[in-house]
Amino acid sequence: MLVWKKKEGSTVPVQVECEVFGYPNMDADGDQMKVNSHFTDKEECWKSLRSNARARVVVTGESVIEARERLRLAEVRAADAAAAFSAIETAYEADHV
Repeated sequence: MLVWKKKEGSTVPVQVECEVFGYPNMDADGDQMKVNSHFTDKEECWKSLRSNARARVVVTGESVIEARERLRLAEVRAADAAAAFSAIETAYEADHV
């Protein structure tokens, strides 16, 4: 039986042979058929590929936003620390004239 699968690193559905469709069976490439990895319908495979790619864009975009916010907060803390250090140094110098 010919089925379609999402193969790691591939940007298109890959056709593969299998004896019996579905979990826990293996395809001809030796990959176990799992839910949402193998499809009898090519369009369903495309739909899943596109949906997963879209989700990765959203998740990685959110990670970038979170990283920028962490960086912004770290910069604020670093500026505060530098200001405190400067004030301490100024006070030290004034005390040691």
